[in-house]
Amino acid sequence: RLFQSILKRKKAAPLRERLAANPDRIIAATFKADPATHNPAQLAELHLQGIRLVRTLVKFIPNWLANNRPIVDCLIEIWNSPQRANRIAHEETMSLFQRTESKMLLKCFLNYCSFHKEEVDLLFHMLTIFTVRTVVDYTFMKDFYLQEVANNYSSSQKRLILTKFLMFFQEMGPSQSVSLPAQVAVPSMNPGMNPGMNQSMNPGMN
Repeated sequence: RLFQSILKRKKAAPLRERLAANPDRIIAATFKADPATHNPAQLAELHLQGIRLVRTLVKFIPNWLANNRPIVDCLIEIWNSPQRANRIAHEETMSLFQRTESKMLLKCFLNYCSFHKEEVDLLFHMLTIFTVRTVVDYTFMKDFYLQEVANNYSSSQKRLILTKFLMFFQEMGPSQSVSLPAQVAVPSMNPGMNPGMNQSMNPGMN
């Protein structure tokens, strides 16, 4: 934790740049630590420290993550893991720092998407945050879908989103709820949509 605090200091720019130049080392030391020498709790802690490290680097070097897809793949793997789903489902047992795991991941994903608007699949990965009850404030995610996607994505990018939405609908069938992908598809197709509609499409955040 002390190292992370030092990393955020203004004079720590040389240290941040050195870390940013070695993404493979970050992956090996945190996201891909050897399970033979670490128990599950230790691996989870290393993953969390890795996420925090990436988040810090992104704050100071905004385009760094956009140029390091292997790091993003590690973050997506953690996001989709049953272990993270279990942690957020029992966040009342977590420390305040541990509760920020999903929020830090989402902040990293949003940063990546700001440089790679073609990452439609990632938009849908992030939507799962709206299916859980949590004390963490995810208003910034609502704002992203209703403002950034709706107003700043190009027509071709919106077509990709709509295509993904239709594929999802076909896979799930008309009897299944499509409220989550609608968080992306509906606002992106209609920038003038009333933001108040977001509440009805977002039952998991009540």
